[in-house]
Amino acid sequence: MRRAVIVQGLGFGDEGKGATVDFLTRQLSADLVIRFCGGSQAGHNVVLPDGRSHTFSQFGAGSLAGAATFLGEQMIIHPLAMHREAQHLEALTGDDPFDSLVIHPRALVSTLYHQQLNRLRELS
Repeated sequence: MRRAVIVQGLGFGDEGKGATVDFLTRQLSADLVIRFCGGSQAGHNVVLPDGRSHTFSQFGAGSLAGAATFLGEQMIIHPLAMHREAQHLEALTGDDPFDSLVIHPRALVSTLYHQQLNRLRELS
């Protein structure tokens, strides 16, 4: 029987969600982490026993433990930030994190144009 474990934050700060997901992924031999909402502003910190660390923002915090990532429909994908995060993960693990990433076809995408338009709107 398959099971799901949900890690939900109750506040707006570093509540330990990243470390919790990494721990549960390892303890339960999870093969998939689902991020159902949020975006590249997230900061889910994971520090491995050997001192290596990564702050997850778009990839699932179980990635260093070998879990694949599914980004849900309510995720806001920032392609440039995702590319930078993938480069850091690949440097840590030697594996391409895009090989174990699936993105919902209706997930939203935020671009540099969106950022600039938001800044202009705030200034006006």
